[in-house]
Amino acid sequence: PIIFTTIIIAIIYSIIVFGAINIYTKRVEKDERDYFYELNSYRISYYISQGGIFGIICLILFNVLYQENIGLLTPPKIAMIFLIIAVLSSTGKSLTQLFNYRKSL
Repeated sequence: PIIFTTIIIAIIYSIIVFGAINIYTKRVEKDERDYFYELNSYRISYYISQGGIFGIICLILFNVLYQENIGLLTPPKIAMIFLIIAVLSSTGKSLTQLFNYRKSL
């Protein structure tokens, strides 16, 4: 009841505020350097995510093949590892962009 109305009001307020911000702000045009930095950061992010997924698959396979309990891998733990990999991948992408922009200045 009261929490639902509060959530709905907060969503409507944020839509209006961010819509007004997007209308009144000026867009920055990208050049070739921006696209190059973006592609480079996506490549690093891809490597981090694929390496993490490969690591999880290897961990699960070794756990099954050798019946060694490296760590009890329950589905919630595996999901949490996937979320950590996603956070690390996004952080790697952002840090790569930051490094490239700082390097070019």
